[in-house]
Amino acid sequence: MKETFAWRVYSKPPSVEYQAVTRSVAFGDGYTQEAPDGINNEKQVWDLELWGHREVDLMGDAKAFLRLRRQRGESFLWTPPDEPTALFRCTKLSAVDELEGYLRISCTFEQTFQP
Repeated sequence: MKETFAWRVYSKPPSVEYQAVTRSVAFGDGYTQEAPDGINNEKQVWDLELWGHREVDLMGDAKAFLRLRRQRGESFLWTPPDEPTALFRCTKLSAVDELEGYLRISCTFEQTFQP
């Protein structure tokens, strides 16, 4: 069973990019042909910025969760705003320690598809 990313302490609203997953081939005379790649031919890429207190809001735990999943190359369950729960990987992660125990985490979640 996959673990769930449950932190929702956003410092700004999450933004999403819906990326088409296609295959294309280029022929002579500039002609190209493009087609959807498989049954999962659209993926979501979310940019998040989380901010909160390291202990009160458990931001230290959120950072540890994401770092461990990146090190292991594992996906996790996450429920994006106004979307169903799906599998995601954290493809970018940075953190800034701020004053008085606060932590700002910037990350990118990319949707994955697995059997």
